[in-house]
Amino acid sequence: MIHASRQGVCDKLAAAFPSLEVKPGRNDTVWRGESDLIVVWWSGYQVMARDISLARPTITIRYFPTLSKQPAEEAPRDPSALEQAADALIATFDRSTQEVGYFAPNTSWRLDSIPEPNMAPEVWMVEARLVAYTLSEAA
Repeated sequence: MIHASRQGVCDKLAAAFPSLEVKPGRNDTVWRGESDLIVVWWSGYQVMARDISLARPTITIRYFPTLSKQPAEEAPRDPSALEQAADALIATFDRSTQEVGYFAPNTSWRLDSIPEPNMAPEVWMVEARLVAYTLSEAA
């Protein structure tokens, strides 16, 4: 379920952003490639305490605009490229992706959060977290 879901998220992102690089795996530093980069990885699996039969796996997506899109000025840093990346991720994971089975059987994935973007010059990215509602493997 996790692998199929992560692959489904990668496929959805690749279709939504055909000019970007979409890769499975994690990246923690600024992207120096020619086109923007999106990385996708499984970032945890939480069994819900109130009902062990339910679980909430999480997939993390990081969108790295290319280094060339970073503002030259250090303060205040113009967040426009990161805001546009966040808007694009929100639009990609609309209600249709919440349907049970969209990415994997018996699973409904939802955009859970987009934390504050990391505007540090050595990172420069926006992150989104998808959370699934599914039956636990432990049940």
